[in-house]
Amino acid sequence: MRIVYCTVPPEKAEEIARAVVKERLAACAGISDGIRSFYWWKGRMENAGESLLIMKTGRNLVRKLMERIRQLHPYEVPEIVSVRVEEVFGPYAEWVRTETDSAVGAGRDVCGKRQGNCSPALPHPSAQRGKGPSAKRRRTPDRTAPR
Repeated sequence: MRIVYCTVPPEKAEEIARAVVKERLAACAGISDGIRSFYWWKGRMENAGESLLIMKTGRNLVRKLMERIRQLHPYEVPEIVSVRVEEVFGPYAEWVRTETDSAVGAGRDVCGKRQGNCSPALPHPSAQRGKGPSAKRRRTPDRTAPR
């Protein structure tokens, strides 16, 4: 599993987040508003108000996700950073895998292994109450999906 970070102008954050989740390149895209970035650009120190996108995806989707963000992003050189997740709660990793499965090709899970060879995940704890990712697969409305 990977976390992909990207700073964007606030007015583009929701558009990019919705697109990558709708296209199943990310299972989730969180938006943190109110970021102030200071940086060097073309020989001058600049600063700008931005939003931070925090997206969860599989290792084998990182390049596709980065390319899609690049297509939608207005910056000449956008910040798009992938971070490898060392440990993750099993049911959450399974949820990410399930939600991005349709974007995965060549019979690989988001962990990069052949389908079915990732660490087994237990049912999401909230599935027993009719909520969470497992409930969503049963067509129960899911308003509490993990973020």
